[in-house]
Amino acid sequence: MPEANRYQKRLLESYPNIDLLPFDHRDEGEVAKAAAERRTGDSLFEFLWHELAAMGEEDTCEVDKALGQALFDIETVRRDIFHTCSTPSADGPKA
Repeated sequence: MPEANRYQKRLLESYPNIDLLPFDHRDEGEVAKAAAERRTGDSLFEFLWHELAAMGEEDTCEVDKALGQALFDIETVRRDIFHTCSTPSADGPKA
């Protein structure tokens, strides 16, 4: 497995509660294998690992753009679910 790039290394340093995931986060090879096999138990971590793997070493602006878009998408879904599911209607979902 290739070595983690600098963005993936930052993910390993900054991801909340990484020590609870089922791998040694200090072993980049083990992390890469767990993410590739989708056995981290954390789909958000896997998403970030794979997205960051696709970034070039000097693409800090692209990393910021990609993560910003992901946050925007998550917030859009969060707001829709909160609005739709917390507002009772005759034909809509119930909370």
